[in-house]
Amino acid sequence: MASKCAVPSSMGYDEFLSRASCEVIVCHSDRDFDGFMSMASGKPGSDVVVVDFYAEWCGDCRQMDPFLQDWVKKLPGVIFLKVNIEKAKEAAKRWRVQSIPTFVLFKKGHAVATLVGANKKDELLSKIVEHMPPKGR
Repeated sequence: MASKCAVPSSMGYDEFLSRASCEVIVCHSDRDFDGFMSMASGKPGSDVVVVDFYAEWCGDCRQMDPFLQDWVKKLPGVIFLKVNIEKAKEAAKRWRVQSIPTFVLFKKGHAVATLVGANKKDELLSKIVEHMPPKGR
């Protein structure tokens, strides 16, 4: 199960880093999204952020949860954020989310890939690995 995080003002940077290294962080507002993206871009050694735009009623979105939970443990240095499009409407609009799940992959704060649909899990994993920093860095 993904973490139900508080807004950034109540979660310090150290707590964010600790939680992001072992669990998917859920953003329930535009403020959460903006704050977590800001913290993620400042995390040393974390070049890659995967944002999953979802809705609670979306079956395809729920289908992806076990994969995200597995990947967060197996891909150190990658931060996974889930953004509820019904609660973070401006973030969804800003990233032109028209279908869900939509995954936006960021590297060093810049969007480098967008994939739509639960049937893209293999392609998503491939893109994440492609953009991860080399081991030993």
